[in-house]
Amino acid sequence: VIFNSGTSNLTNPVTIHGVSNWSGGALTGDALSIATNGVLNLTGNSGKYIENTLTNFGTVNWLDGYVYPRNDNSRWFGAIENMAGGVWNIQCSQQLYNDYGGPGYFHNAGAVQKTAGTGTTAMNVLFNNAGLVAAETGTINFNGGGTIESDYTAAAGTAIYFSYGWFNYNGTP
Repeated sequence: VIFNSGTSNLTNPVTIHGVSNWSGGALTGDALSIATNGVLNLTGNSGKYIENTLTNFGTVNWLDGYVYPRNDNSRWFGAIENMAGGVWNIQCSQQLYNDYGGPGYFHNAGAVQKTAGTGTTAMNVLFNNAGLVAAETGTINFNGGGTIESDYTAAAGTAIYFSYGWFNYNGTP
């Protein structure tokens, strides 16, 4: 499956079991899931607008371009669910944010790891972590608040910042 541009309105839930490439445009309608054996590559410098729920059980490779879990709590209900066993692999220095200011969020129960790109990746949405966040290169900057639980690791010469928003935790992050 290849998403290039425009709006793809999913009229039924869709599950990707193989490799899919998304270079820009909007996904709206029913939910999109990445199966445990599925891979979604976010390519190209165009924005990717998630106006539904993207649920990842497999691998998402974020290679370039802004990602917008667009949520205005009315027409769009964009959210990202990275499930246990799912990997959100950051290989760029871009931004993930809700350009409509609603309750868009990223929930991580799997692994979010920055493995390429020496600059800063900004997570400008509510980020709730119950899994692993790892900076193997560059910087990850959390600017939307959220729940800080589980594991955060930063390799030598890298950084993870909690810069803006309200962050909650039940223990030492």
